[in-house]
Amino acid sequence: MSKEKQEKHKFTVKLLKEKKIARDAVKEAKCEELKGETKEKCEKSEGSFIFYKRNSDESNFGKKPWWIDYFALDKTKFKRNFVESLLVFVTVKDKEKERIFAYTFGVARYWLREECIESDFGYKVALNTIDPTKIKSVDARSLEGNAKDKRVVFSKGMDIEEYDCNKFLDFIHRISGKVKEQYKHLFDSVAGSESLMITATKSKDELIALSKELLERFESDDYKNDDSLKEINMTYSVADIEVTERLDEELGKLLKKRDYSTMSFSDVKILDPDIFEYYLFNGKKYYDMEEIFDAWRDMHGSVDFSSADVLGKELRKTITVYTNDDKELDSWKVKQCLNADNIKFDDNEYMFLRKKWYKVDRDFLSYVEKEVKEYEINDEWIRNIFVDYDSEKYQKKGQGPFGEQEYNIDCCNANSEQLVLFDRKMVQSENHGKIEICDVYCKSTKTFFHIKKGEKTALMSHLWIQGLTSAFCLNAEDKRYVSKFKECTKLSSFPSQSEIKICYAIISHKKALATLSNFSLYAAIGKFKEAGFKKEQVKYFFINEIKAKKN
Repeated sequence: MSKEKQEKHKFTVKLLKEKKIARDAVKEAKCEELKGETKEKCEKSEGSFIFYKRNSDESNFGKKPWWIDYFALDKTKFKRNFVESLLVFVTVKDKEKERIFAYTFGVARYWLREECIESDFGYKVALNTIDPTKIKSVDARSLEGNAKDKRVVFSKGMDIEEYDCNKFLDFIHRISGKVKEQYKHLFDSVAGSESLMITATKSKDELIALSKELLERFESDDYKNDDSLKEINMTYSVADIEVTERLDEELGKLLKKRDYSTMSFSDVKILDPDIFEYYLFNGKKYYDMEEIFDAWRDMHGSVDFSSADVLGKELRKTITVYTNDDKELDSWKVKQCLNADNIKFDDNEYMFLRKKWYKVDRDFLSYVEKEVKEYEINDEWIRNIFVDYDSEKYQKKGQGPFGEQEYNIDCCNANSEQLVLFDRKMVQSENHGKIEICDVYCKSTKTFFHIKKGEKTALMSHLWIQGLTSAFCLNAEDKRYVSKFKECTKLSSFPSQSEIKICYAIISHKKALATLSNFSLYAAIGKFKEAGFKKEQVKYFFINEIKAKKN
């Protein structure tokens, strides 16, 4: 083996979309900078060619980049033998088609047009080659509650199972670590997002063979056979500009047709009910996001959506949040609040949330919906206790934005022998901070009811967590928790874990959970199982909402 093959190098690789050619992929501004010396044939790699840029600032000259000798470039063409960045295109045959890879060095990765690049190439190759027990870092966008980006770095290679994430709401978009034994002949370590970063001992003559292997890994779904990896790519953000533009068009078509069946508004942040008072939209006060959505929808009766500018204007309208002393708390654009589920495009399913598009694995979504549905109940005794929720009655100013507390009070007063009101009765637990035991407790069935109005993803996540936290305190026999429970129920004994039931109640006229809410409830159910709760102990149901009549 030659010295060249033994030396390790770091490569950053991108894959062009089908039918895209190298010239189309390079940004115009960069081509202008490269004129005169844009193509440099790679001597022994047929089907490859190079773009490069000289370092024009002599003060930045330093160590000669390794890739000059690696590609055996003509040193006489470069001032003092230094080159700042390099872009190498490698063409391979794939079943009668040609696919082009871009190997980038220095800042050359920024020379490529995003719309020409496969957006999940690096991530997919990484998933198919990485050893799940030797993960180095994970980048994810969490959509549980408030959307946020996070990176988890392990000091040593760790098992992916040790990454404490919600696999259904943490959308992983980059992963790095050591590769499995069967792929070490290709490269030692891998990091993948849009680009693929690898450390390998390949000579320039082996780049075409390496590219063919990478293409095979990209087109494979082997990672789905690994229990620890198969679920982390079921829902992920869409970075492909062409796809997002087409999805924006699909969303625009629904709006232009005034088809709002899959759409809703939700808070960008979870609002504290003790501080929040009302929303201001289009000069009017509202106490519920659904009311604003209805008003926004009704405004479109005479709007001509044929112009993209008109649609954009509607999505840029502002919703302002106010406190109970009329101070501005926050403000959001309509597009930040708009959610859209079940958008079909190219035989795939997508959802729009917080200005971003997410792709959902259809088979997995069907599986989750089926699993969650098994926990839904519609028992007559529950319907007799939790009667229809009259929006006109409960959503009045002075009764809070949702009227949940007034509804809970009425239900408890009508069934005083069975029900105990816990709504907003907080207790300082030993390990979980200040929590609410539940909203309503049923003494005869030993059921803890957690009740929320609406279908908003953030609120639903909060509801599931509320029930989980309360159950964990009960399981741990938290002394303060037990004391508060006995005080409110006037019971001398406290039910054991095997006796109790946790029941979520969602006040909704739709009687259906949004995609993300299905995912988050599925994850919560998994945590209940881990804590030892049986299937019959965790349930949810819908309280029928009678919508207020429009004036």
